[in-house]
Amino acid sequence: MLNSGSLFAAFTFGRPVLAPKLGCLSGYLTDDVAITYEAQDIDDLARAILESRRLKNMDARTAAYEKALEYSPDMMAADFASMVKRLVA
Repeated sequence: MLNSGSLFAAFTFGRPVLAPKLGCLSGYLTDDVAITYEAQDIDDLARAILESRRLKNMDARTAAYEKALEYSPDMMAADFASMVKRLVA
C-alpha cells in the first residue's frame, strides 16, 4: 500500500483499516481509524487482526468517514500534480 487510493476508498465508505507501517500514509493512520503493523512481521499482523475488534463500532466508522472528508479528491489531485511537476522539472 504505497498510495492513498485504497486507504481513502475505505475511509470514504466509513471503514477503519488495518495497514502496514509503510509509505507516506502514516499521518492518516491514526488510532481512531487504523491499526498498523510492521509489514514483514507475521506476529505483528496477527496482533493487529486480533486488535481490530476495537474498531468495530460506529465511532470508528464515523471517524474514518470524517478522515476521508479531510483530504478531498481535489486536494489529492493538486498534490499529485505538484509531485509530477517536481519530477519533470
